[in-house]
Amino acid sequence: MGLRLTIAGENRKHDLERNTLEIDQALTYAIDTCSFNIKGRMPVEGEEVIVENNNIRLFAGIIVKVELSRTFPSKTIKVWKVECDDYTALLDRRLVVEAYENMSASDIFLDIAAKYCPGFTTNGVRSGAPVVESTGTEFEYKRPSECFRWLCDYVGWHWQPDYYKDLHFFSAEELANPAPMTLTPGGLFRFGKHSIDSQGLRNRVYVRGGSMLS
Repeated sequence: MGLRLTIAGENRKHDLERNTLEIDQALTYAIDTCSFNIKGRMPVEGEEVIVENNNIRLFAGIIVKVELSRTFPSKTIKVWKVECDDYTALLDRRLVVEAYENMSASDIFLDIAAKYCPGFTTNGVRSGAPVVESTGTEFEYKRPSECFRWLCDYVGWHWQPDYYKDLHFFSAEELANPAPMTLTPGGLFRFGKHSIDSQGLRNRVYVRGGSMLS
């Protein structure tokens, strides 16, 4: 099947300019971005973009900026520079006005998602987060993503939206679990040679005294 670029439900793969597709995937709640050049009809800010390769979703989000890159010499075809953010832009369409006391951060996360994040699921929200004594005025007219980030800073967890509009809220300790790995002789992994560079290292430190004249 190969690469598929969908903009507002339409496959624009054949309009994509070669070697211009760039995807930057960040960790946890940092925003993932995507950019590319596309020929023909001008995309519109706010339209949904999905990038897939062999049915594996590489990126999904919303167009945040479109500008003219160049025009063909015939002046009949235009090339557009398109920049996209992940679904965080879609998540922040409403402002939160809530106050919570003595509630688990997981329950607060779920409540905000249910009230202010229509179209998103919460299958990735883990239960058992520490209790938040009070949010005070922290959530007065704030974007949902800002509230989620505040909860993460408060309890030491992380959150992120995935490429299928499902929200995740989980303990940072889960990230520290090593992935299982089995090394088989003759496999695809190979370790090269290594050497130790001792240049710049000393095993003695000399301190020289001085004097000051007045």
